[in-house]
Amino acid sequence: TFNVGLDAGFLDNSLTITADYYIKHTTDILMNLPIPGSVGATSNPVMNAGAIFNRGVEISAAYNRQAGKLTYGVNATFAADRNKVDRLIGGLPLYGGQPTHHGSSTTTTREGGSVGAFYLIKTDGIFNSQEEIDAHRDKNGQLIQPNASPGDIRFVDANGDGMISDEDKQLSGSAFPKFSYGLGFNAQWNGLDLALFFQGTQGNKIYNGLRMDMDGMNLEFNYSKATLNAWTPQNQSDFPRAVIDDPNYNTRVSDRFLENGSYLRLRSLQLGYTLPSAWLRKIGADGLRAYVSFDNLFTITGYDGYNPDLGRTSSILDRGVAYGDEG
Repeated sequence: TFNVGLDAGFLDNSLTITADYYIKHTTDILMNLPIPGSVGATSNPVMNAGAIFNRGVEISAAYNRQAGKLTYGVNATFAADRNKVDRLIGGLPLYGGQPTHHGSSTTTTREGGSVGAFYLIKTDGIFNSQEEIDAHRDKNGQLIQPNASPGDIRFVDANGDGMISDEDKQLSGSAFPKFSYGLGFNAQWNGLDLALFFQGTQGNKIYNGLRMDMDGMNLEFNYSKATLNAWTPQNQSDFPRAVIDDPNYNTRVSDRFLENGSYLRLRSLQLGYTLPSAWLRKIGADGLRAYVSFDNLFTITGYDGYNPDLGRTSSILDRGVAYGDEG
């Protein structure tokens, strides 16, 4: 690991800034590697899978000031990290992030790329007529989606082989944010105190696995409210038609279910009051503070699921995949 740091104080030391830049090369990383079923094992063994480069920057700043009876402070943090797979054992890619019991992998880790990057089939709108379906052909004139009907999704034939399959998956983003940040504020005045802390991420993606089931309409159970806007000849919306057998496979693993995972959250808010010592001496107490606190008061995000700050993950290859059980 290579680190370069800078610590600086300004004026009367009311402002301090700390910055660190690092490059880290990790070898012999432990990951579950797939093995042939003919071996007879029931699970993939943990092995030394390869090596990864990480490089990033971390910056923090704090400003504290006193003006008469008012004391206040502001602090901020910023962090950005990029990873690149330097080597994988055998050079073979690793797959992960299966969103549901009936879905294929959503992430691929390969040499030269990022860990757990999303590789998905890309969508290109909805077929609104049979003419649009007939016009969707490869360079040899072959119909790319012969099972499609008006109201089905148009998928991108990325490799040009005249059909839609997992071979058409393309790099579609990462669960790792471009940067994360935090912002805090605290103040004290005449026994009153206030503390706020905001936290967020920017540029990360989330694959909403729950939507595959709730929006899919190919399984016979409760659906989401969004399905009420399904395509019909009279309502040519951007939501595919309702069809149980799903001959076009509209619910396949695709960027249809990939969402922006960026968010800003008020992590904590606390308001307190410390009773004057003169009052406390009358009851023989040294100190007494009453307070009220709140956690996760609000979250600003474009993500449609329960919680953009995903917690549960069985593997780094599953990062950014929402299974519907997030708190």
